[in-house]
This record gives sequence, structure tokens and C-alpha cells, in this order.
Amino acid sequence: MTDAGWAPLGAARDGTYFRRPARPGPATAPSAAELAAAPPGAPVRLLAIAAELGIGDGDLDEAVHEAANEAAADAYNNGARPELDDDRAHRGVHADADHGASVINKEGLTAQLAYLFQGCASEAAFRSLLRDLRK
Repeated sequence: MTDAGWAPLGAARDGTYFRRPARPGPATAPSAAELAAAPPGAPVRLLAIAAELGIGDGDLDEAVHEAANEAAADAYNNGARPELDDDRAHRGVHADADHGASVINKEGLTAQLAYLFQGCASEAAFRSLLRDLRK
């Protein structure tokens, strides 16, 4: 595994723990033609917007959690989990949202951008959201 860039973190009774290698970024910045040809919401366009605004790894973790919990609140208010009592339904939808947000955050910047873009009506709205997050 170390040949593939994995770094050993230590050993325990149940095996050796490894850290995943960093995901490689694009080898070169996309050209203006590639950006123009990509459809709205394409990863290359979202990454270009993030780079333009100075958004990097780890900058969107909290925003993803907040967006997931807003969606969970909407789901709860619209009657999600009717088989449970009120308190358990509330805790359940928010626990699911926290788990989903953690999974997205672990997948990296591209996944975070795609998730946040889903809640925007356009790339202009997405750009505005990211700009507001930088403040």
C-alpha cells in the first residue's frame, strides 16, 4: 500500500492503519474553451468558480453541514418519519443529515461544490453563495 502513496499511521491488534493519499488535482487549469463548453454545474466550472473566489479544501465543511441540516429541517417540518414520535423524528432526520454531510465532506471539494450547487438556481446564485461564505 505504501507504493500507492498510502502512509502508515500505526499498528493495532486488528491491523495496520493507513492514511489515504491526497487526491491529485487537475494537471493543468482548464482552458477558456473547455470552461465555455462545459454545462452549468459541471465540476470543471464549479472548481473554476471556487478557485476564482479563493475557496479551498476545508473551507466548505460547515456550509455543507448547515445546508444538510436546513434540508433536514424542511423534511421534518413536512412530516418526515411519521412512524416516529416528534422528538425521535426530529433527531433522526438531523442525524441522517449530519451523516450525509460528513460523507460529502470526506469526498472533498468537488463533492462539496456539487452538493451546494444543487441548492442554487443558477451559477450566479452559486457564485454569490460562495462569495458570502468567504466573508
